[in-house]
Amino acid sequence: MKSLNHRICGVAFLMAIGSSVLELIYTFFASSLPDQIERIGTTKILRHRGLSHDLGLWGILLFLSQSAPFMAHKLISVKVFSVDIVFRSWVLIFPAFFHSLLDAFTPKGVPLFIKARICIPLLGQNRWYEYF
Repeated sequence: MKSLNHRICGVAFLMAIGSSVLELIYTFFASSLPDQIERIGTTKILRHRGLSHDLGLWGILLFLSQSAPFMAHKLISVKVFSVDIVFRSWVLIFPAFFHSLLDAFTPKGVPLFIKARICIPLLGQNRWYEYF
């Protein structure tokens, strides 16, 4: 999938569940995180759709963001011009998890706990139905 489509899908999902504006902005920019951590500058350090797209690892991080003792508050509240904007802790990991989940629906698929691979080829890159 194209980066823009990952961003639109992530933001649309969070809009559907009633997320704050801050969460939507963060999700828009963080939705391409798995692709961004594959390289440092122009040097590629991980192969595409390898460890950076591992659905199982992102799923564990998403689970830990809600259940770990150090995330007891689970809410980050920011006051902007006397308006409280709430940012839920799971949204920090959600864009990367959702990116990997969407890539699982492409012909190449994504890894699951490094060994297995999930591939449900419903979406094709640069196909009209990717935008649907």
